Amino acid sequence: MLKIKTVLVFITAILLFSCKTEEQNLNVINVEKVQGIRNYSTLYALPKTVIRVNVEICQTISKEGPFSKYAKSLLNIDNAIKKDDIKWNIEDIKFTTYPIPDTNNIYIIEHTGGLGNFGISLTRTGLICSVNIQNRNKQQDFVGNMDKRKAGTLNFNPEEEKLNTTQMIDFNDVPLLKEVNAKKSTYERARVLAEKIYTLRDDRAAIIVGDGYTENMPDGIAMKEIIKELNKLEQKYISMFVGKQIKRTYKYSFDFVPETPKKTTQAILFRFSEDRGVVSINDVSGMPVIIEIESQQTVEKIIAMNKRQNYLRRTGKYNETSKGLFYRIPELVSLRLIANDNILAEKNIMLPQFGDVHALSPQYLTGKYSIEYYPELGSIKKIELIK
Repeated sequence: MLKIKTVLVFITAILLFSCKTEEQNLNVINVEKVQGIRNYSTLYALPKTVIRVNVEICQTISKEGPFSKYAKSLLNIDNAIKKDDIKWNIEDIKFTTYPIPDTNNIYIIEHTGGLGNFGISLTRTGLICSVNIQNRNKQQDFVGNMDKRKAGTLNFNPEEEKLNTTQMIDFNDVPLLKEVNAKKSTYERARVLAEKIYTLRDDRAAIIVGDGYTENMPDGIAMKEIIKELNKLEQKYISMFVGKQIKRTYKYSFDFVPETPKKTTQAILFRFSEDRGVVSINDVSGMPVIIEIESQQTVEKIIAMNKRQNYLRRTGKYNETSKGLFYRIPELVSLRLIANDNILAEKNIMLPQFGDVHALSPQYLTGKYSIEYYPELGSIKKIELIK
């Protein structure tokens, strides 16, 4: 009986020793502190957020009609265009974000043994997604379009300068009658054309309700087509009095990467002129459009705790032989786009680089746990004991 117990104790000791040796011994270090790569190693990055501001700007080109001064007296029209003009205005603003690797937070996972039971999943850009998750759902892969302009630069469209003129609008499509052109004075030509507009309206009404004399009036599709052509002709004639206007839309995208955490961060995103649209950042005639980031300081206490922990490490009161995976606690911020002290757009987002970085316990890297991240934020989504 004593021999059996001795054998069982011996076998148990072997099993415990075997289990212990299977556990991975890993250490996670910022690459800035690494002198050289030893043993097995894996690199991963925590993200920082790029703020993309998509701006839609409308150009309105107005052309005065040749008979605009007679619009009120001859046609009783009050809203005629009085002069050639070009105006720009900001129509729409949307904030979007995407992550890129934070070069200050790239880490090396050092393995003192073989890879064993350690597995890591990364995005194409090296952002960490998960550890030891076998059947991981497909993660979104974040690749920013770096062709977009950075804050403070002009996303220039050469067509804007070329077409930023009222000369692109004319009245050559208006089929003026001979009796209009035959008149010498501008007023006489305007009066004859106004009379023609009233005649067109009478003709249209006669077709719709009948004139009481014509027996074979058009109907159905034929009537619709005739009325449609009369309306088009009337609008062309009226344009000689009220003028013409066209609108064109331009879309811009500006990227801004906030780097240093502050209570309030401000930067000029671009400059805007009501006469010329988006202009160079050096053109002080343009109104500065400012991006403002206000930190809600939700992680202030966590940052203070981290400073106390660092103090204990420096004074030798707290000693760490190794660290686990690093992760971020993102900060909540309010984004605003401001021009002339007016808020054009506003949105709340999570900003990882304004938050704080912490390390998990190395015990989570023994192969017994699975860890899932929010790769776009670098924060922990879930830690589970592997069954």
